[in-house]
Amino acid sequence: MLEFSRVGAEVGATTATLQKTRTLGAYFRALDSDDDLRLAAIFMSGRAFGPAKRQTLGLGWRQINKTVTTLSGRTEEELGEIWRKHSDLGDWAGEALEGRTEG
Repeated sequence: MLEFSRVGAEVGATTATLQKTRTLGAYFRALDSDDDLRLAAIFMSGRAFGPAKRQTLGLGWRQINKTVTTLSGRTEEELGEIWRKHSDLGDWAGEALEGRTEG
């Protein structure tokens, strides 16, 4: 799982398509099974289910925003500034929740 996260971060950090392809190719070749490869390819595409499943998580922006707002303890202004900086839902949530732990 850590390697999956590392590869995802590396792919997200570059705009170079060839570098993304090389990074993903190396990661996919190192996987142990066809099932691991299938799941990794699905997840790296930003989906939770393969296209044949025709399923979605049913999580929309509003629900994610509400959860992050509640857990982060940040104001709408702070969250708006973070959004303008990233314009990416995952990066926005990551920074908004940075240093926040449930305890």
